[in-house]
Amino acid sequence: MVFHFGGHTFTRLEKGKIELLRNWRNADWIKPFMHYTEHITTKMQQEWFNSIDNCNNWYFIIEKDGIPIGSVYLREMKMKEGVTEPGILMTTNDEALTVSIGTSMLFLGIIGLRFFGLKSFISRQHKNHSKTLSNQFHVGARIIGEFGKESVFTEVTSKRFEAKADKVLHALKTVTGEDHGNVKIITDSRKDDVELIQFLTNRVKTLPKRHASQFQIEYL
Repeated sequence: MVFHFGGHTFTRLEKGKIELLRNWRNADWIKPFMHYTEHITTKMQQEWFNSIDNCNNWYFIIEKDGIPIGSVYLREMKMKEGVTEPGILMTTNDEALTVSIGTSMLFLGIIGLRFFGLKSFISRQHKNHSKTLSNQFHVGARIIGEFGKESVFTEVTSKRFEAKADKVLHALKTVTGEDHGNVKIITDSRKDDVELIQFLTNRVKTLPKRHASQFQIEYL
């Protein structure tokens, strides 16, 4: 299952890619950005994947020009309450990935708050990770509370995201020359779970008119 947006490919996490993600997650430079800093074993990763391989969790591998550069997710979506926890992990902290980070965060907002129809994102961030917080502020985040001495809770509501989205879209298009407005979703019945395909199909049918033209779904 693949989502195309802004010159990037977002492939829903599959079993064959969880070891790639585990290696990224265990990298020494990544751990300071994580709340769980212990080494993740292959068994732990498999058990984790089994727990998130469902319609309530959407983890993606990000690719640019065919090269994996990171991962984004919407974790434990609560459709009735309209809330989820978003996240992003890049393979390096290279400044060259700045546009890809912006594109990926915009992608999360568009599929989470527009396509899935959620009301808000709530996440926990380290206070001293100013770059991460700054990236969130660009898509409408605000700090809503503290978690212990080192972390804060941030929230992006649908209303705040919509107030920022067009500016971010324009900025990315100016820098890259690529259209960041539409999302193309490709499903493959030969390998994609039937329940996931049906979930996406139902979402397409219930999209509000103002967002319907932004999403295209193709069935293989």
